[in-house]
Amino acid sequence: MQRIGIFVGADLPNNYEDTNFGPGKSMADMRATIAARNADHTIWGWKFPAAANYLEHLHINLRNPYLVVVFRDAAATMKAHVRWHNRDIQRAAHEFLMQQQKNWFLLERWRVPTLLISYEKAVLAPMMFARQLAQLTGMPEPGESTLSEIEEFLAPGSYK
Repeated sequence: MQRIGIFVGADLPNNYEDTNFGPGKSMADMRATIAARNADHTIWGWKFPAAANYLEHLHINLRNPYLVVVFRDAAATMKAHVRWHNRDIQRAAHEFLMQQQKNWFLLERWRVPTLLISYEKAVLAPMMFARQLAQLTGMPEPGESTLSEIEEFLAPGSYK
C-alpha cells in the first residue's frame, strides 16, 4: 500500500504493523488516530493482522472503508505461531482458524469493496498484486519503476 502512495502510518516497524492500531491502544486512541488521518489524507490505511478483533467498534469512524484481507498458508502460519509465541501446534491451529473466521465474518457483514489476497501468490506475482490494489483503491496504476520496487520489496527473505 505504501509503495503505491497510500499513507499507512509513520515510523513503522519492519513488519509495517501500525502501532497506533496495535496492542495497548484503546478505542479512544484509535478513534483519535482515525480522525487525524481522515483530516490529513484522502486515502489511507493500516496493517494489523488481528484488526478484525476491533474493527466493528471503529466502522462508524472510517470514511469509505475498503478491506484488504491477506490469507497466509495455514501450515506456515501455525509454525510461525509456535516459533514466535511459544504455542503448541493445537493452540496455534485454533488461533489461526479463529482469526480467519473473524476476518471472513467481518467482510461478510461489512459488504464494502474488498480485495482477498493470498500472501504466497502475491509474493509470486507482486506486480499483479500491486495493480489489483491500486485498482481497488482508485490509485493510479503504478509505473514500471514503482512496480520494480514492489517486486524487490515483496521478494522472499524478510518479514513484512
